Amino acid sequence: MDKDIAHNMAQHQELEHLRTEVHRLQKMVDVLIERAEQSMMTPNSAFDVFQATVLLEDQVRSRTAELEAALHNNEVISRELQYTKEKIEENQRILKNIVEYAPIGMSIIDATHRYTLVNQAFCQIVGYEKAELMHMSPMDITHPDDKPVSLHHLNGLWSSYYDTYQLEKRYLHKSGRPVWVKLTVSTIFDTQGIPNIYIGQVEDITIKRQAEENLRLAAKVFNCSNEAMMVTDQQNKIVTVNNAFSKLTGYTLADVIGQSPSVLGSGKHDRSFYENFWKQLNVNGCWEGDIWNRKKTGEIFVERLSINTVFDNAGRIQNYVALFSDITAEHQAAEVIWEHANYDALTKLPNRHLFFDRLEQAKLHADRTSKSMALMFIDLDEFKAVNDNLGHQYGDDLLIQASARISQNVRESDSVARMGGDEFTIIFPAMTQTKHMVEIATHINHALASPFVLGKHEVQISASIGIAFYPQDSLDTQHLIDCADKAMYRSKQQGRNTFNFFAFLT
Repeated sequence: MDKDIAHNMAQHQELEHLRTEVHRLQKMVDVLIERAEQSMMTPNSAFDVFQATVLLEDQVRSRTAELEAALHNNEVISRELQYTKEKIEENQRILKNIVEYAPIGMSIIDATHRYTLVNQAFCQIVGYEKAELMHMSPMDITHPDDKPVSLHHLNGLWSSYYDTYQLEKRYLHKSGRPVWVKLTVSTIFDTQGIPNIYIGQVEDITIKRQAEENLRLAAKVFNCSNEAMMVTDQQNKIVTVNNAFSKLTGYTLADVIGQSPSVLGSGKHDRSFYENFWKQLNVNGCWEGDIWNRKKTGEIFVERLSINTVFDNAGRIQNYVALFSDITAEHQAAEVIWEHANYDALTKLPNRHLFFDRLEQAKLHADRTSKSMALMFIDLDEFKAVNDNLGHQYGDDLLIQASARISQNVRESDSVARMGGDEFTIIFPAMTQTKHMVEIATHINHALASPFVLGKHEVQISASIGIAFYPQDSLDTQHLIDCADKAMYRSKQQGRNTFNFFAFLT
């Protein structure tokens, strides 16, 4: 644009020169005409008149051609000047639109430090109309806490210590809320090198600053949290861990960065556990549960683990964030409570509560597999006499030894339980052959009929056994127990130390 202006000025000077030349030619023509008129008035010969006329005509013709050429050139220059003027006006309109509709705020401050031009983006950032800003200075909309630093930079600009600066500061929106901006101010000098105007570019960075503050807060929470935290990338390689992680596991960030979380693996979980784990995580984007892991010292612990998937804007997996805490003590306490609720404190066998649960599970398994199961009911003969004569301590010892002998004569898949007192039950899943139950019952009878050593005492007892089959004898678990109990009482009536099947009772 500066080149166009310079070219325009040169053409204007040339036009003025032509106008001067035209004026000079006009004066020459006037002089020639005057001379011709004087010659005609002088009593000279006809030749002199003719000669003067020819000379005048020739000079006029020559000067007229020069004048016409100059006038034609003048018209060309005028058209070029008009075109240049229109081009400059068009460029000014384009420049004005660029400034007005620029995506960032733009403003111009004059030498009196007042706004003389602001665009739409700037008005949207600060909330004021253009007309309102024309009566204001930058300090009028600056946040009070940022005025000292803003004034310091402006003074440096006005004093020509520098001709541009950048600053992150806060404006006060017309509504009163603070607006964080990134401000760039530059000085425009006149032809004498004197500061003329100041151009400001303003970018609203409120959201960016809030995001940065959120990141700082998240980092603070991450590092100060009492819960161990671990972040992995999309390949499940550890990116970072917090202080609580190092305190709990004994591993520093340098120990584990770039490694898989399997560095903590305890070996207590099989492949199917992790397959199910990843399936849920991929489907739901999160997983929560208890998992066994191993510390750097080798100590195994139980952790309450929560994992969430972080996605990028395109919906692709970016990170996995794991939070966990050591619940070993809680887990151990829960195990103790569960054992007290489900196991007999004396014999360590399942109690009545767990027995009924396992019996129901065995029934469901039998229904699914279409295989029968067997239930054995055992009552110790002569136990009451031993307990009364030798005391409860010896009676308890007898129960412990008897439970051990019973357990030694069953399969690993079978479930022995103490129902209370001197009564025991055994659940036999997938038991279809009566002859197998005969062998087991016979072995148990022989085992329990062998002498027991209780301290300095040797005692001998026996057992009465009843057996019932599901679903042959009953389709109901409670009734199945009653069937086995009836078969057991038949064994007592037959002199004890024997067994009976419910199906064979008459």
